[in-house]
Amino acid sequence: LSAYVTEIGDWHMLFLMAAGLGALCFVLVVLVVPPSTLRTEGKFDYIGTALLSIGLVGVLLAVSRGNDWGWFGPMTLSLGIGGILVLLAWGWYELRIDEPLLDLRVASRRPVLLTNLTAICTGFAMFSGNVAFPQRLQLSVESGSGFGLSLFVSALIIMPTGIVMMVIAPIAGRLSNLLGPRVLLIVGGCAQIIAYTMLAFSSAHVWQIFLASVLVGMGIGFSFAGMPMIIMRSVPQSDTGASNGLNALFRALGTSTAATIVAVVLASSAFEHNGVQVPSLAGFEITFILAASVAALGLILTLFIPVPDSEEEQSSLLLLLELADSFITYRSRYRLEPLLPLVLDLLLLDDTNPRSIAFQLERIAGHIDTLPQSAASGRRIEEQRLALSLLTAARLADVAPLAEAESDGARTGL
Repeated sequence: LSAYVTEIGDWHMLFLMAAGLGALCFVLVVLVVPPSTLRTEGKFDYIGTALLSIGLVGVLLAVSRGNDWGWFGPMTLSLGIGGILVLLAWGWYELRIDEPLLDLRVASRRPVLLTNLTAICTGFAMFSGNVAFPQRLQLSVESGSGFGLSLFVSALIIMPTGIVMMVIAPIAGRLSNLLGPRVLLIVGGCAQIIAYTMLAFSSAHVWQIFLASVLVGMGIGFSFAGMPMIIMRSVPQSDTGASNGLNALFRALGTSTAATIVAVVLASSAFEHNGVQVPSLAGFEITFILAASVAALGLILTLFIPVPDSEEEQSSLLLLLELADSFITYRSRYRLEPLLPLVLDLLLLDDTNPRSIAFQLERIAGHIDTLPQSAASGRRIEEQRLALSLLTAARLADVAPLAEAESDGARTGL
């Protein structure tokens, strides 16, 4: 559709169309999407939001525009270095406030960190094709680098990427329940590696780019479906939104980096054809090799993500939720199969759940406060100190160390 509008009219219309679709989506979300059940009380971190926004804008502008401004130009260096310094200040600030925009201690957990690094690789591999495929298809045959197709026909060749992503979404959800979300990332990474390797080491034809578009769409669909699931099972309820938002930022970092690096590779390989600089065939091959290599790096990172809980453990968690009369509460909040970190958070640390230990300790501490005390001493009685100590320990507890299993399967923290 975008290609057709561009061919018959002004490409500026695409932005008006995108704005209209955005407005329509906003209205549909307000009217159709039900309110989230995963809400937590707290204050919004305005300072953290401002620092993160400024830092990201600086870094992403430097990365995306560095090729035009010059990598060592004053604008690029100012934005890049300034953005990094602001992000460091943001991290320092987030570690020192009670209600941060993003809990960096949670973001540094192994499953979350590796998933976010994989998101960079997936975003890079995805956008490499978005930059290279249209140029390869539209460049003239006489140049030796392209196939001479029109913009509209080129769009039809790469359209399967989006269609396959849409078809994959419901399938990915069912596969995740059967095999686990990490398997989705592995399948997605393999699909992208196959797609770009095929183009890099063969005299590519139009049908190969079409097939690569299908494989890339499959890779993106599986990978982007698996990432939120891994993060949801690895962070407390209060951090699910911020953690998934951070994952989206890492994907954007991957796409921005890909746009810049691919542009540099193609520009450096360009030669003059009919008075115009045209990327060479070798430049496209290097781009595809680079995309396949980054996708392979993402696959390696995926292999180090901890394996999901076993079926036996999930059965035990189901029984535990039933015994604690919290199964319905769990399903209404998470809409996921029982996962140990989430179950521990609900039954141990969630002071809004009447069946949790934290809630019961809070009630016990309140009852003890009503007991007669020694007026002579004016100090807390032993029962008060014990209840307060237990309640403080519950509030400060972190589910990640509690859920981590050692090499022998034991959970000493728990």
